Amino acid sequence: LDWMYLYVEPHGLIMKINRQPLPALSDEIVQSDSDYWTKYLAPMIGDRLKPDTTIGEVAAFAEKIHVKKDWSGFAGDPQFVQSEYWSENFSKLRSSIGGLYEWRARHAADAAEKKRMNDAADFAFRQAWALCPYSLETVLRYVNLLTSQNRRADALLVAETAAKMPEMKGNDQLRALVTELGNPNINVK
Repeated sequence: LDWMYLYVEPHGLIMKINRQPLPALSDEIVQSDSDYWTKYLAPMIGDRLKPDTTIGEVAAFAEKIHVKKDWSGFAGDPQFVQSEYWSENFSKLRSSIGGLYEWRARHAADAAEKKRMNDAADFAFRQAWALCPYSLETVLRYVNLLTSQNRRADALLVAETAAKMPEMKGNDQLRALVTELGNPNINVK
């Protein structure tokens, strides 16, 4: 809910609602959130996902694990990755926090704060997407963030990779998104 974003902050897996609005999310809050999720995800999907991990690397990971079922070198928990229930739920939790950062970026008063919040949103969405590369909600939220930053090629890679997931076969909404992103004459919003 839009009104809540001023009052919430990341708090582990969920968000904490404060009584008073927060004018900003401090560096400590953002770093603590990033550190928490990075450590929390390591047993689930391995510890390869860092803030400097590229979208291409996450796409390659998703394709290797979810499409090719190639577990060589995988340091996470195969049972977690194979559970649609757990993958989707943890992805949703992380994506929700990414949405908080994205909202803060859209409402930032200056360019430095906008960049800081966009960077936090990008990392949170990358983590959510790595958790569940076939979560349509996560894919759409991440694609929206990327297109808002004029990163159409990255958005296309996210959508194309998601479309390869066995769970997404026949998803007309995702196919239409891939078509839109792949056509430079269509303005994607």
